[in-house]
Amino acid sequence: KFLGHVVNVQLIAVDVHAGFGRHEIRQVMKDCKDKEKKEMWIFLDEVNTSPDIGWFKELICDHSLDGVKISDQIKIIAGCNPYQPRIQNSEVMNLSDPSSKWMYRVVPLCDTMKEYVWPFGHCSNVLFFIQCRQLTKQIKDKFNNNAVIYKKIQQWELKIIRDIDASQRFLRKCLNFFYWLMQQYETILENDIQSSWTGRALNIALGLCYYFRLDKRGRTMYNNLMYQRKGRSFSELLNTEINNLSKSFKIPAK
Repeated sequence: KFLGHVVNVQLIAVDVHAGFGRHEIRQVMKDCKDKEKKEMWIFLDEVNTSPDIGWFKELICDHSLDGVKISDQIKIIAGCNPYQPRIQNSEVMNLSDPSSKWMYRVVPLCDTMKEYVWPFGHCSNVLFFIQCRQLTKQIKDKFNNNAVIYKKIQQWELKIIRDIDASQRFLRKCLNFFYWLMQQYETILENDIQSSWTGRALNIALGLCYYFRLDKRGRTMYNNLMYQRKGRSFSELLNTEINNLSKSFKIPAK
């Protein structure tokens, strides 16, 4: 995005992992064709999460779509998730599924695509912290800066970044859900400054978007980490929220 702004080129980002298929890509390319007098970049994010990788190979390597060449004004760029081996664990390994050996859900790249791969390496801890802080700031800035909810998130900003000890994708999911939960209580927080909802909302978001995706070993490690910080294991905090939710259900009489 920044490079596109610098050279004044429009960039269209396509989240392949979110379920973009052939129909959606064809529509994107059709829209681009109407504007092809100007240079345009199409960024296919997490392209190696799609089982339709051979079709994307045609776009990236052959610069064609369904056998038809696309304009030279349209530049195709793609991002891949890393092929990071998962820690061997019988609880999560599925011998009939080759993809289960990877930390991320990825499919093998076509041999032709491998010629185009450029490894950028891993993000440093400092850079990751900066990125996390920026994402948290984006969530905070969606609220009025004079509102109680804005100040609550500001107070918790560093804690949010520290507790979501995960990849940027998980961080983004957690923050988006955390934002939605905070929205639901916005009026209540304005009238009750002492409300503990901010911490509870963070625990719920962490549980649904991160903790439940961990295997047994990962949950144990995260519980130990949170116990050192809070004096309570994360599973205990999460069980409290599960019990609160269960009590809110009305069970019909038999």
